[in-house]
Amino acid sequence: MHLHDLILHIVSIIIPLFLHNDPVRQHDSILTGELYYNELIDTSNTARFRNVVRMDKPTFLKLVSLLKTTGELMDSLTICAGQKIMIFIHALVGHSSRESAERWQHSGSIISISSDLINYMKMNFI
Repeated sequence: MHLHDLILHIVSIIIPLFLHNDPVRQHDSILTGELYYNELIDTSNTARFRNVVRMDKPTFLKLVSLLKTTGELMDSLTICAGQKIMIFIHALVGHSSRESAERWQHSGSIISISSDLINYMKMNFI
């Protein structure tokens, strides 16, 4: 077998591996971001809520209401305003975008919005 034939043979084996695109969902936890958010909102464990959200539940709900009322934050088709704030807090306390995406079961593009906001706040307010 000549070198040319060997290269063609190897390429004929390798190329189909790259062309076979069978996507695997990255975020496949049964506990979606929405379910996790609802679990936290519905919990009667005040210490757990405070540990995750860094404030008590009445304060959090007032913050969500205030930001929605002023038009600063809105629900979207895929994520509610409260969950957006929780994702923001999760990232703000030091979790990476990858960790936040895993915890909240959202794509990197959804999570990066929170990261962009954190970077903006750091540059302008902190």
